[in-house]
Amino acid sequence: MGDETFDKSCRETRQRWLDAGAMAIAALMVTVWVIDPEPEPKYAGPGYYIVSYTVGVLSIIAQWWRRKYGIILAITLIVGSIVLPILSGPSLIALFSVASHRRLVPTLWITVLALISAPMQILVGTPLAKGDFWKAAIPLGLGSLLVVGWGMAMRSRREVVRALGERAEQLARERDLVADWARRVEREEIARDMHDSLAHRLSLISMSAGALSFRRDQIPSDLAELAATLQKNSNDALAELRTVVGGVRLGRAAEVRIDRDSARASILELVEESRASGQDVEAEVSLAPGLPPNIARIAYRAVQELLTNARKHSSDRLLTLVIAGNTESGLSIRSTNAVGTDNGRGSSGGFGLMGMAERIKVHDGWLTAGRTVADKFEVEVWLPWEEK
Repeated sequence: MGDETFDKSCRETRQRWLDAGAMAIAALMVTVWVIDPEPEPKYAGPGYYIVSYTVGVLSIIAQWWRRKYGIILAITLIVGSIVLPILSGPSLIALFSVASHRRLVPTLWITVLALISAPMQILVGTPLAKGDFWKAAIPLGLGSLLVVGWGMAMRSRREVVRALGERAEQLARERDLVADWARRVEREEIARDMHDSLAHRLSLISMSAGALSFRRDQIPSDLAELAATLQKNSNDALAELRTVVGGVRLGRAAEVRIDRDSARASILELVEESRASGQDVEAEVSLAPGLPPNIARIAYRAVQELLTNARKHSSDRLLTLVIAGNTESGLSIRSTNAVGTDNGRGSSGGFGLMGMAERIKVHDGWLTAGRTVADKFEVEVWLPWEEK
């Protein structure tokens, strides 16, 4: 806001200096006429010079308002110059102002008036010898055209500069919009990664802690194993939290690093972690080697979300996972579990199955979820083997 006010103040100051300059030039032209006036016209009377000097001073002062009342001033001075030649100089300045600040149509009409006034000034003034009329009228007309051309060139230049400035401002706004969009996308990616990784680990911790509280009759070795699982999942959650926070500090979202040959092992490791925490999981994984890392990461996150979703809504029910994929049929993931409460929504804050469906769609895949005829909750995911 301060910069705009400063720029406006600078423009107004510059315009006032230009108006003062126009007054100075008009004063110089009037002074030249006073020092070396033309021969008296045939209609000159006793008060001719008094009227001329008075009108000349008024025409100088009127240049201060040449921007606001440019057309009226130009018409008045051009018409007045026909009978008072002292106004010829100030009328050219007014003509220049119209050409440089007004639209084309008014400029053309004022130019025609100026071209008519030039010979009229000669006709009503001092009679000339035969043949001298055009010698005097043509230079006056050419002078008017030259002034108009100069003014229109100034206006065109100013419009080009203004257009370039507006284009620069538009590009700056677009750049800011792109930057805001990029930051928003990055924040959403970070939020999804935090949900995918931390929600999975925290649900494992919750399940292990629940097992410790309800299975008090277990032997110490079993309790120690559950405690070790709880400690491992806590440490993994802290490690993944450090990874995500580190990605935030560096300005990028944390990613699961999976290469072409470790996709199957990484998914089985997820399943084993869930089993160790007490979740009942049956998994059948049949993946051909060579799954691209970008698709492998999405598959890993999808399995992670399916395990987490099942723990949240039906932790004491069997979860069946069938994962298969090859270069011809693509990658398919299907999970089936008994219907729990509020499947796929609840505490995920919008980043559960709906968020996963959006991420899968970006990679040209799809996700469906719902109840089956057998009253099971089933989720199906399909991803292309090679992303387009």
